[in-house]
Amino acid sequence: MLDLFNEKYCVITSILWVDWFGNIFIYYGLIFMIPITLYLINGGESEEDLVILIVIAAAEIPAALVCYLLVDRKEFGRKNLMAMGYACVIFVLFLGVAIF
Repeated sequence: MLDLFNEKYCVITSILWVDWFGNIFIYYGLIFMIPITLYLINGGESEEDLVILIVIAAAEIPAALVCYLLVDRKEFGRKNLMAMGYACVIFVLFLGVAIF
């Protein structure tokens, strides 16, 4: 563990930890806000809200599987896979802004 904070790896370790915790807090924030947002949009609970939440939760399984399979491949790697993930997030944010 101390090797992570020597002169060679200190900066990259700090960046990765901040990035990891930031991503986790954003993820859980979004997951906890989805039911509230759906409730406010629809004016009450409905079965459609439950279906949407199930679809969102089920989408995590293939996404995790794809990441697991691609992360250690030379063509993709960790950095490129993370960059593609951020690009997808930016695309979805712009798409959401354009729709609403």
